[in-house]
Amino acid sequence: MDERPPSAPPAAPAPPAALVPAAPLATSLSLLLPLAVVVAFLLLTGGTLTAVARWWLFDERGSQWLVERLPLVKVKGFQGALLGERWQAERIELSWSQGQESITLEGLSASGLRWTWRPDEFAYAGLAIDELRVRKLSVQTGPPGPRPTPVPAGIRVPLHLVVQQAQVDELQVDAFAPVRRLALQGLLLHARPG
Repeated sequence: MDERPPSAPPAAPAPPAALVPAAPLATSLSLLLPLAVVVAFLLLTGGTLTAVARWWLFDERGSQWLVERLPLVKVKGFQGALLGERWQAERIELSWSQGQESITLEGLSASGLRWTWRPDEFAYAGLAIDELRVRKLSVQTGPPGPRPTPVPAGIRVPLHLVVQQAQVDELQVDAFAPVRRLALQGLLLHARPG
């Protein structure tokens, strides 16, 4: 016979090891790291976009680069920054309707340009020009359409424009006789209704 002492009742299972709380600093850092990465990415992206926009709009070389790539616009000899105080261009041609209609400016010179953002509640942007000169302004209206052309009840542009002095040496509209030496003083074009 087996002479072993009667076995003791099985021992109760050991309590689970006490959970050791992580260090509060390590937990905070692990939660903040993804947020910091996202914020850094947004700051880097925003800074890059701001730098590129500033180069396009305020730097002469950046403005030349941008103007050369505008759709529907052909530019030759552009000088100045788009949001700068002066512009010059040998030729600017804006065409649409597969080139049948266009406006061409030759010998453009503008000085004393001042841009404003939201000059009033109706305009998104404002532009004041001290002096604007164009050697030749050509307008091609395209093939004749049905006549009479209806006149719109109103034209509302989102721009507040002030031109102190303007001069166009020659205005050519289609095949009509050119008009020479046009001068303008004190033009105000605003976006207010009415």
